[in-house]
Amino acid sequence: MKTKNIFLLAILFSSISIALNAQTLTDTTKMWAVNYQSFFPASEYTTYYKIGDTITITPNLYYEVLYATDSNHTSWNNGGYLRADLDKYYYKDNLASPDNLLYDFGLNTGDTILLHGALSLVVVTVDTVLFAGHNRKRITLEEQNMPGLYEYWYAGVGSDQGLLESGQKYIVGTDPELQCYWESAVLQFHNPLFTSCWNSSLVGENEIINFSIYPNPVNEILYLNTTSDIQIFDISGRKLIEQKESKAISVQSLSPGIYFLKTKDAQMIRFIKL
Repeated sequence: MKTKNIFLLAILFSSISIALNAQTLTDTTKMWAVNYQSFFPASEYTTYYKIGDTITITPNLYYEVLYATDSNHTSWNNGGYLRADLDKYYYKDNLASPDNLLYDFGLNTGDTILLHGALSLVVVTVDTVLFAGHNRKRITLEEQNMPGLYEYWYAGVGSDQGLLESGQKYIVGTDPELQCYWESAVLQFHNPLFTSCWNSSLVGENEIINFSIYPNPVNEILYLNTTSDIQIFDISGRKLIEQKESKAISVQSLSPGIYFLKTKDAQMIRFIKL
């Protein structure tokens, strides 16, 4: 009888552990597939994300975010760092950049949250739903100037736009969408908008891997890791800056907010001007 009780307790604790891990974003057994669509120019591709090793920057513990752009998701690259603080999650592109609030799962109906230093979202409802294999807390949000256009956050999964894409539904220029989601290599969610967990058009699988910018957010000078023609657009798609064959560009003339940088081979990346 004692052995049987121990066995039952072990099963109970294992179930509790699995349930708790399902509700955190920093679980290293998880993987996300995010579909990106760019409208200027038109292109579509999938990026995979997973959580890597931890690193301590006193006094905080960060988890490395890894990404892959190949269809077999075998070539992983550093994609920034994620930090958990109770119900909140913060993200930074690199170790030198400041933390930016990504999620707050402690929000209540009627609360307001500021993302990316410029985007204000209001909580419409908070409830619990069955999603991606578990009962999860769901927070429904909308941007004050776009009523009825909802974004959904799921505990342990993140935004319906993708792990790092909270608030991106309301930004013109790219259209991210959570495509698939796995836990311990088991597919838990497959977005019915997509026939598979991989898409790529107009850009090759490996063309996106080596393009990066820093620092982000930026105050004065934005640097690229490769020489390219550069165009900068605001969130409405209006071109503000154009520069030929450069690895650095001044953004001092820009007002604080969210912008897009496009290279000559049509790759697009967001950055934040402080």
